[in-house]
Amino acid sequence: MKNKKNLRYSILLFITLVLGSCNLDIFNTSDTTDTSPTDSDFPTSDTLIIPQYFAEIGSNTHWFVNDVDTGVVASIHVLDNELSAYEDFLERYPSSNFNEEDWIIALFSEAPMDRHEVVVSFNTKGSSPLDDVTLLYGSKLDLPLVDKEDYYLEGWYQLNKKWTFETYLVTSDMNLVANWIYQRTSENTGLPIFNIDLKGKHINQVNREEYIDTSISITNTGKYDELLDLKANFRGRGHGSWEHYDKKGYRIKFDKKQSLFGEAKSKHWVLVANGHDDSMIRHNLAYTITKETLSYIEYQTSVNVVEVYFNNNYHGVYSLFEHIRVDKDRVNIESEFGVNDTGYLIEYDAYISDEHNTRNGIDYFRVNGMQYPFAVKSPDPDDYLDEGISEQQYRSQVSYIKDYMQDVVSSVLSKNFTRFSELADVNSFVDMYLIHELFKNTDTGWSSFYLYKKPGGKVYCGPAWDFDLSSGISRGDSTYTGFYVSDKVLEHSAYTANELFISLMTQEAFVNLFKKRFLELKWQILNSINNYNAVIQYYEEAYDRDANRWTGGNPIYKSEQTNVVNRLINRTEWLASWAK
Repeated sequence: MKNKKNLRYSILLFITLVLGSCNLDIFNTSDTTDTSPTDSDFPTSDTLIIPQYFAEIGSNTHWFVNDVDTGVVASIHVLDNELSAYEDFLERYPSSNFNEEDWIIALFSEAPMDRHEVVVSFNTKGSSPLDDVTLLYGSKLDLPLVDKEDYYLEGWYQLNKKWTFETYLVTSDMNLVANWIYQRTSENTGLPIFNIDLKGKHINQVNREEYIDTSISITNTGKYDELLDLKANFRGRGHGSWEHYDKKGYRIKFDKKQSLFGEAKSKHWVLVANGHDDSMIRHNLAYTITKETLSYIEYQTSVNVVEVYFNNNYHGVYSLFEHIRVDKDRVNIESEFGVNDTGYLIEYDAYISDEHNTRNGIDYFRVNGMQYPFAVKSPDPDDYLDEGISEQQYRSQVSYIKDYMQDVVSSVLSKNFTRFSELADVNSFVDMYLIHELFKNTDTGWSSFYLYKKPGGKVYCGPAWDFDLSSGISRGDSTYTGFYVSDKVLEHSAYTANELFISLMTQEAFVNLFKKRFLELKWQILNSINNYNAVIQYYEEAYDRDANRWTGGNPIYKSEQTNVVNRLINRTEWLASWAK
């Protein structure tokens, strides 16, 4: 069926069920404006004509009578080749009991429908009242923004049925009732509390592009000073983690440098949601092991676990990390504008060339032999004009680090280990490979792979970053045996493979260094894993609150944390056995 501009359609749906007898909501077929459903028992062989509203041009949304509550689970075969309702149906009504052999045969034809107005009212149950919303019949309703102190919103309900804003269409006047769940405070759980005042905004209004003004108070800090009403800029962060998960990560930029939990002062910090990681500890463990044992990685972020509130409303458990940047207490290099042989911080980053307004030769550069570009983090491409140098001068700097990295990559891929050793700090590459292979990190060759060059010196790996797709949830490989980052990733996820480590692990000199280093550090690694396991058990109440907020009270984190810890212990033993 072809869409036509500025027309509205209904669909006459001819349905043949090969499912056996079942209940369906149907409409009066003699009146296409009738919106009062009736229940009907009908046998397998019957065919019904049911008027269906087809949303306005471009939306491709279908309102099916086979509501999930009826128990009808079926695929749809659309005889009109120009309309694919099959995918829409699966997306709207997923079911583990789906049987592709059950068919509903549908024919679609155009028919006019009178789209009258419907009114939605809200019972906010103690939150600020909301105005009624008037919509056209068959429209989607936007999620209302509400807050209530000491509670979080579990959902909106119509007649005791939870309303799904992403898929449900409004077809009659209705009243939605808010369901709030009381959330006790985090006192005496051992976790610090971040309370972030968004200055009248709702957390759903925060985006990745623009900072907003906030006030942050940090309490329940134990031996460290509590920090109250600190002015800070605040925005979203992340790529896939921002786009695919409701629990999102954030970037904090304080007005003044702050020391959080005894760490070095800085304006710049990040709150990581661990949305992809049900254990909520993969990042934390990777960074802890790196910081405690891998001494050739010169800088690694600290790890702190906190509970976050927005506008006094509980939001969940987060990992607090230091933002990666050039600073005397972070990546400690001199990084000057207008000097070619200065310090550079770069990130191997598959996203950078697709981001808005990024420029090849300024914001990033490419080298032969690598799938993706390197993003220039420092000297910061956003600041060169303010620093009084021209675009040509800055491009000259980027050209310098590009040529240097081309030499590094070429030496690795051509297996000229002597030349590689002249250009790069080999020990830092050994340590970085160790942590990525220990965790079987899928995204080692995708993004968040940081390197830096010292002025007049070599290229170093570090810091380690982004381990949520690892250790049991590596793409295509959940085992603790074998080699992934330098081998199996090519089979399961070639587009995230790291060409440098794959080549280095075919070179005897690098392999011998890795074996020696792993055997040297085995017991320190196991000690870090076991120590962190004791820490996470202490935070069980906080993780339970997060589960109440995000997984309906299902404490999936418990089994996931156990699996991660046990897997890392077993993997450490396996790698040590191989290294012998």
